[in-house]
Amino acid sequence: MGNLANNFISGAALGPVGKVIEKFAKNASGSLAPADKKRIWDLVLKELSRQAKGKTIHIGSINNRAQALIEKTINDQIAKQLDNVLDVVYDNWKGPMSPQALQKKVSETVTSGGRDKKIAAEAAKAAKNAVKEAA
Repeated sequence: MGNLANNFISGAALGPVGKVIEKFAKNASGSLAPADKKRIWDLVLKELSRQAKGKTIHIGSINNRAQALIEKTINDQIAKQLDNVLDVVYDNWKGPMSPQALQKKVSETVTSGGRDKKIAAEAAKAAKNAVKEAA
């Protein structure tokens, strides 16, 4: 009975946190803080411009297919890193953890430490041909 009560209390406390993690796993790009998402998109555009040999690529010049590929790749890359990011967040967390605080911290962590550049490079690589077709 004690185990059952303990599991219920743990589940009730961690349920909202689990929803944040599930949301990141399903739609990581949409779960990022707006500033973090903008930074990754800026890095993607910078990388695409570099690949286009200096011709500046603006978000308006990217067709819908390329945007979808970029979003999918961002989601995939964040999902791949999610376990490691959660470990970093949990290891450095002090005090109670609200779902909002967890979402903010995961968003910050997944787009820091060079992870944002790796995500952007993979997204640009995935969309390279679709962007060429749009140009």
